[in-house]
Amino acid sequence: MKRLCKLLFGFIALGLMLSCARTSQRIELHPVYAVPRGTPMGPGLPLGVAEGLDTEKVKASTIAVVYGEGDSTMIGSGFFVANDKVVTNIHGLADADLASLHVRTDNANYTIRGVTAFDTQNDLVILQISGEGGPLVLGNSDAVSSSETVFGVGYVGYPADRFNIMENTVLPERLNGVWLRVTPNSPGGTSGGPVLNTKGEVVGITVAGSGAIGYAVGSNVLKGLLDRSGAVEPLAKWQKRDTIRAYLYLGQSSERFYAADYAGAIEAIDNFFTINPTFIGMDMRYENRGYAKAHLGRSQFDKNAPKVAQQYYRSAIQDLDKAISITPKNTPAYFKRGYTRTLLGHSEFIKGHTEVSQQYYRAAIEDFDKAIGIYPKFPSYAERGR
Repeated sequence: MKRLCKLLFGFIALGLMLSCARTSQRIELHPVYAVPRGTPMGPGLPLGVAEGLDTEKVKASTIAVVYGEGDSTMIGSGFFVANDKVVTNIHGLADADLASLHVRTDNANYTIRGVTAFDTQNDLVILQISGEGGPLVLGNSDAVSSSETVFGVGYVGYPADRFNIMENTVLPERLNGVWLRVTPNSPGGTSGGPVLNTKGEVVGITVAGSGAIGYAVGSNVLKGLLDRSGAVEPLAKWQKRDTIRAYLYLGQSSERFYAADYAGAIEAIDNFFTINPTFIGMDMRYENRGYAKAHLGRSQFDKNAPKVAQQYYRSAIQDLDKAISITPKNTPAYFKRGYTRTLLGHSEFIKGHTEVSQQYYRAAIEDFDKAIGIYPKFPSYAERGR
């Protein structure tokens, strides 16, 4: 089975569109917005097109994190922060096969000597490697402004396995004031790669994605981590730390969601945050868990258990309320709350409670209005129309 270094919380890829007739008992998924499996090729820019970037230099400094052979290849990304050090995400290494784990550029392969620093709050780890490469310049992430153009860089995952540059736009409001929010989201495999401003300075590190929106840890967080870099810890010892093993639950939550084990996905999310309660993406806990609860409710509704379904819908809305309270301009959370309210309205409609269902539909429209107001390109218009 091929292994991919997916973006964190991969299952929150995109809210599911609704396609339902008035008389239908079941709300079908719109095929265009079904949760994607596998890794997209990524709409990359040809080298030299990204204006202001020395793309050849960026390419030489960007690394792929690889383990396994053939179809089992796992690919994440990272970049040089010193001649003999690279940074990447923890979630790509938590269960990596150490016997075959290495990093590479297009021109060279490097063995990993161990960990010199890590930050479980921000999913970052600094690795010391054999050999040398050219570090990228770290910019000031605090100076990045809304609507600024940046470039997400990394290696698109298996089977593409190619260097990729995407033009992104910075969105308003940072996740918990720390992580940049950008659009569009980067394809799978680019986790750990640099986000660069037009001067070629690193202003973020790709860490997560939520539908059309991606997240990047601010470069100033990385600067602080580099200052704390110390003695090398062997990877085998580092992987056994509880806070590192907690990241296995993130992968489980995604895998279980894709397998329609929504209760299992919820359990895995809660397990991660029980071990790592200071993780910066706390609102993602509520957003992911709420979305899983919405799907769990929908599965109960399809089993002709509408009362149980409504309990999950209402619990999902509570979680999404919490996510929005943490990050008020959380576009995907508004979208998913609108989706859940639509499900709740539909469950009331088929029971003949027309006025109650209309209240939920109107509340859903307000959520989609909010999502559109924050980020007009988020796919909320069709959902609002339905």
